[in-house]
Amino acid sequence: MKNLLLIVLLLPFLSIAQIRQSEVFKKHPTTPTENIKLTGVIEVSKTMYGITFKDTTISEEYKNAVKIFFKKRLNSYTDLKKYRLQVEKRTDGLFIENTKI
Repeated sequence: MKNLLLIVLLLPFLSIAQIRQSEVFKKHPTTPTENIKLTGVIEVSKTMYGITFKDTTISEEYKNAVKIFFKKRLNSYTDLKKYRLQVEKRTDGLFIENTKI
């Protein structure tokens, strides 16, 4: 009975810990020198009706940055297809595909 009570009390904490799916930045580095807090990827589909994100739970800060990026780089990204955008968080701002936002 005591073990069952302990499981019931800890279950909400374990379920909340699994919610962090909306992260832009990776959890594990691919190379030993990679800083996972500063580089990431956002997957976007550009359609006739606008931009749709693969992960809809990304924060508004990054969604707005991607929209600004597509407005700035209109000539380079005109095709209606899926894009994997490299995101870097530097001291002087947010960079998407080496373009400052």
